[in-house]
Amino acid sequence: LEAALIYWLFCLVLEVIQKRVEKILN
Repeated sequence: LEAALIYWLFCLVLEVIQKRVEKILN
């Protein structure tokens, strides 16, 4: 359960970073 939570948080952070990068590039 803990590993799944860490994986979910990791994916969430990656999504936020990707959105910020797209805003910077555009």
